[in-house]
Amino acid sequence: KEAPPPRASLLVVGAGLAGICVAKKYAESADLCSLVVVDRAGTVGGVWSSFGNSLSRVNSSEPSYRLSASSLSRSNHSCFHEVIGDALTAVRESGIGDRIFLLSTALSCCPKRERTHVSLRHGAKRERRGVLTRVAVFCCNRRLGAPRVLEVEGEEKFGGTLRRGLYDDVRKEEVDRRRVCVMGMGA
Repeated sequence: KEAPPPRASLLVVGAGLAGICVAKKYAESADLCSLVVVDRAGTVGGVWSSFGNSLSRVNSSEPSYRLSASSLSRSNHSCFHEVIGDALTAVRESGIGDRIFLLSTALSCCPKRERTHVSLRHGAKRERRGVLTRVAVFCCNRRLGAPRVLEVEGEEKFGGTLRRGLYDDVRKEEVDRRRVCVMGMGA
């Protein structure tokens, strides 16, 4: 996709659940052409797309996990595919899809008089680009970077398979009638 435009009224950094919520709200009351959403990943959904697995669930009574897509009503403990589906539905229903620029990493943020300059690296060629915006909202999760490694003293004595619960690294055929310990990552 093309690079983000050089100007925006609202720049949202992060196309995870919080970023989609902010952009969706803005789209309800403002000109979509003045909205820019960037995300360093190749898809929307934030940590759910990056670290979630098909068995992940969330206590979706938490307001931050409610995207309030008009056609959806979720109960507590939504599944991974429901959360991702809700994110995609919210993007589609709000019309913000054309305003999302993936593979765009925010490098710096510098306030200038009445606007803020955000420096980005965009696309497969990693071209540098700046966006001048009235408002910049950073919706970045604290789990940026490599996943934390959980090591337990004596784990080498377990005698089974150890997994971290990321990216579907636990497969049914691997678990069935075997000794498997899944450590961390909400698994």
